[in-house]
Amino acid sequence: MEDQSSRGTYRNCCFLSDIDKVDFDSIFNQSSHTFSFGSPDILPMFAKGASPGKVLTWCYDEEAEDFTKGYATALDTWVLDQLRNLFQNASTDATLDLHLRQDKVIFFLHLLGLDTTGHAYRPYSKEYMRNIQVVDGEDPDNTRTPLIAWGKGIRGPLPDTTPSSHDEYSKPWKLDSFLRRDVSQADLAPLMASLIGIDWPVNSVGVHPDVDPTQAGYLATRRGDAALARYSFINVQVLLEHYRVKHEMKAAHALFYKPFAALEGESRIWMEKIHTIERLIEGGRWYDARRYSAELIRTCLEGLRYLETYDRLLIRAIVVVAYFGWAAYASILLVPDVERFSIATERGIDIGAIITLLSLWTVFWTRDSPWTFYVYVAFPCYFWREFCLRGVPAFRLLVTESAWTYRKLCMQATLVIVTLQSMVVCCIAHIRWSAQMSANKPVQISAAIQMGLLAVTMLVTSSSVMSLQAKNGLPPFNQIAAWVILVISSVYPFTLKCEYPSPMSKIISLFLAFGVCFVVLSISAEGLFYSAYTCNLLLWIEIEAILRQSPTTNGSVSKPAHVAPYHFQVDDIRIALFFLFYVQVAFFGTGNVASISSFYLEPVYRLVPIFNPFLMAALLIFKIVCPYVILSAAFAVLNARLGLPPFSLFLVALTLTDGMTVTFFLNVTDTGSWLEIGQSISFFCITSLLLAWSAGICTAGEYIMADTLLPMRPIKRE
Repeated sequence: MEDQSSRGTYRNCCFLSDIDKVDFDSIFNQSSHTFSFGSPDILPMFAKGASPGKVLTWCYDEEAEDFTKGYATALDTWVLDQLRNLFQNASTDATLDLHLRQDKVIFFLHLLGLDTTGHAYRPYSKEYMRNIQVVDGEDPDNTRTPLIAWGKGIRGPLPDTTPSSHDEYSKPWKLDSFLRRDVSQADLAPLMASLIGIDWPVNSVGVHPDVDPTQAGYLATRRGDAALARYSFINVQVLLEHYRVKHEMKAAHALFYKPFAALEGESRIWMEKIHTIERLIEGGRWYDARRYSAELIRTCLEGLRYLETYDRLLIRAIVVVAYFGWAAYASILLVPDVERFSIATERGIDIGAIITLLSLWTVFWTRDSPWTFYVYVAFPCYFWREFCLRGVPAFRLLVTESAWTYRKLCMQATLVIVTLQSMVVCCIAHIRWSAQMSANKPVQISAAIQMGLLAVTMLVTSSSVMSLQAKNGLPPFNQIAAWVILVISSVYPFTLKCEYPSPMSKIISLFLAFGVCFVVLSISAEGLFYSAYTCNLLLWIEIEAILRQSPTTNGSVSKPAHVAPYHFQVDDIRIALFFLFYVQVAFFGTGNVASISSFYLEPVYRLVPIFNPFLMAALLIFKIVCPYVILSAAFAVLNARLGLPPFSLFLVALTLTDGMTVTFFLNVTDTGSWLEIGQSISFFCITSLLLAWSAGICTAGEYIMADTLLPMRPIKRE
C-alpha cells in the first residue's frame, strides 16, 4: 500500500510488474529530501521515480528475508536501529544535521516484518501477533490500516459523536470516548503534502480529509478556516484538471461522445462552479467555500469514474460475442458436413460479416484505438461467419432428423448452463475437495523404488518441519536431500525404460512419482486430496466405459478393427462436463492456492528458506501442475477405452468452457480491496487459460500414454 498512498492513487494490481517501465510522481519526489529505510524490493521504486539524490535509501540484504529463522521482527528493528543511527550521526555531522532540519523532509520506514511473518505463519498466528506488538499495529486486515498522526499542525483528540463513530472493528481498541475519523488510501498524499507544505503529486486523486466542513478534519492550522478553504480549493483544481484532460482526450476520439452531464451540459458547468468557490473565498465565507468544494469534488470523482468506464459496455460486448463465437465455431467440428445454404444466402452472410467488421474498424479508427482492438473483432466476425455458413445447416438437420424436440434441447442446454455456473460458484467460494499392479517384475521393482523415495521424503520432511517449528531454520542437509529426491522422483517415470502391461499401471507410476511433491509441499491434507483425486479419475474411466458398454478385463479392451469417424452423442456432454470439473478441482483442491493473488508460502520453506519470489512461485506452480499430469493421462486412456479418436472429447469440452469464462469476465471488478480486485481478475485469467491449458492436457496425455495406448488404438482404414 505504501506506493499508492505516497502517490495519492489506488492500487494497481500489476504495479510490481510494470514498475521498471513507468516513473510515477509521489510526495517523496515533491519533498526536499526523503530518508527511507527498509526492503530492497520496495525502496528502489521510489528512488527510481524521484529526482536524482532526493530519495536516500538504506536497505538490508535480501538474505535477511529468511522465512524460517525465528521471528521476522528483526527486519523491523533493523529499520528502527538505522533511523536511530542516522539521528546519532547527525549530532557529529553538521551537513547531515542541516539536511535533517530542512523544511519538507520526509522519513519513510518500510516495516516488512509483518508482511514476512504473515506469509510465513499466517495472519492470526502467535508469531504475527508478537510482530504486531513490536511495531504497535492493529488487527490484520486486507483493506484497513491504522492511521496515526500527531505533532505540529495536527488537531488534538475530539470526543465521540452520537451515534458513535465506532463499530465492531474498533471496539477492541478501547477508544470509544474519542472520535474515529477514517480516510481512504489515496487521501494520505494530499494530507501529507499539506502538512509539510509541498506540491501535491501530479496523479493524485485523493481527497483532503479537511475538505468537508461537516466532518472533523486532521489539521489545526494557524490560519484557521481560511487555510482549510484554500486547501479545499486546491483539491478541486487538481481533480478538475484530471477530469479535463481525460474529457478532452475522450471527446477528441470517441464517436458520438456523450459528456458527463453534471460537469458539462450545454455550458462548462465546472467553470461556473470554480468561479463560485473563488468568490466565496474572496468574501471570507470559508465554511461555504469548503462545502461547495466538497460537493464539486464528489462530482469530479463521479466524472472521472464515468470517463474511466466509458468504453466498458462496448468492450464487454465484444468480448462476450467473441467467446460465444469461439464456442460456436468449435461446435462445427462436432457435427458432420451437410449441404450448405444456397450461393445467394452464403453471399449475404459474407457481406453481413464484412459490413460488421468494417463498421467496428471505423469506430475504432475514430477512437484512435490500439491495433489490438482491430484484431479482437476480426476473430469473432470470422467465427460467427463460419458458424452461420457451416454450423447452422448442420444443427438444423441434426434436430430435424433426431428424436430431440426443441423443448428437450432447451432443457438439456439449461442443465448444462446450470452445471457450469455451479462450477463458477464453487470457484468463487474457494471450495477444496478434501491400485492396480501386475505381476510384471520390472514394474514391481520400479514401484518399490518409487515407494522407497516416498518413504525417505516423509522422513526428511518430518525432520524439516520440526526444525522450522522450533525456529531453528532449515538444516542444509534436509534442504539438499529434499531437492535431490524431488527432482529424481519427478523425472523417474519419464526416463524409465520399462514396458507397462496396462495404462492403469503407468498412471499409478505417475501417481507415485508426483506423490513426493505433495509430501514436501504439503500444508495439511493435500496428500489425501491427491490420492482421492487419482482414485476418482480411475473410477471415472471404468464407469464411463461401462456406461458406453465397452467390455473390460483388467484394464484392457478389445481393439476395434478400424477407425470410425467421430459422431457426437449426448453422453459426450456429460463426459466433457466431468473433464472440466476435474480441471477445476485439480487447481483449487491443491490446498495452497485459492487464486493467483491468494496463497500461502509456508510449504516452500522446506526447499527455499530465503525469500526468492520466482523460485517460490515456480514450486507452487509445479505443485498445481502435478494433478494435471494424472488428469491428462486418465483423459487419454478414457478416449482410447471408448474407442474415440484423440481430442474428440476435448472439442466437446471446448464448446462449454466459454460459458464459465464469460461469467468470470462479467464479474471482474476494479473497486474494493486489492484482494477482491485481484481475485476477480485471477478467476477470469484462470478460466481464460483453460482453453489453451485443456488442449495442453490432452496433448500431454496422448504423449505420456502413447506406448500403453497404441495396442488399444483402432487401425486407420486406408
